[in-house]
Amino acid sequence: MGEKYEALEIQISKHRNDIESIRTQLDNEAEIVIEEINEFIKEKYKNDIEFNVKTKVEVTKRLGIENLKELKADLAELIEKTPTLIEEYLNNTNCFTYKNYTIRNMQNEFDQKYNIKPNFNNKIESVIRQLYGHEGVLLFKYEYENYNSSSSWEKQYRSEIPRYKYGFGYSNGLKDSIDLYIKLFEQLHDTLVKLNKALKQKEEQEAIDLWEQA
Repeated sequence: MGEKYEALEIQISKHRNDIESIRTQLDNEAEIVIEEINEFIKEKYKNDIEFNVKTKVEVTKRLGIENLKELKADLAELIEKTPTLIEEYLNNTNCFTYKNYTIRNMQNEFDQKYNIKPNFNNKIESVIRQLYGHEGVLLFKYEYENYNSSSSWEKQYRSEIPRYKYGFGYSNGLKDSIDLYIKLFEQLHDTLVKLNKALKQKEEQEAIDLWEQA
């Protein structure tokens, strides 16, 4: 084969190495996202429960020492099992799809890339909203919340875990880790596109070289 074909083979090898490198970076960044979710939601559990205890004075006084001790124990148990809940919800939402990510259709690859960011953000929000529901369980159990018209919570069909109705912000660490994960995922997409184009060019060049040799 000719020089152009050999140059394309070198280019293809480089793209494949780049893809492997980006996927390794995504492995690391996915772990950081998980760590940041863990830290964020644990802190949120603690702060929100303490805020309700300190501001809803009548409820707190009615509960008394023994029930408040029980609430503290339930909160500690929830914080302890948070990593397991995170793993479960991340798996259920198929959150990290980069390992088996491919370009489905080169004609629509721009749309596929465009959807990386909203798809991931929606999955992360779903995971955190589900995690947040476990805090709601405690708030309802100890009567700091109820399902009245002004409640921030709503019942879920066939679930004892309430759903928080409104939006919520993230910690700076979590936001930064999500942004970097998305940036790396988009780099993966772009490099896969380059690989596909180079593979196509290689096939075409092979045909040209065969024709010229005939």
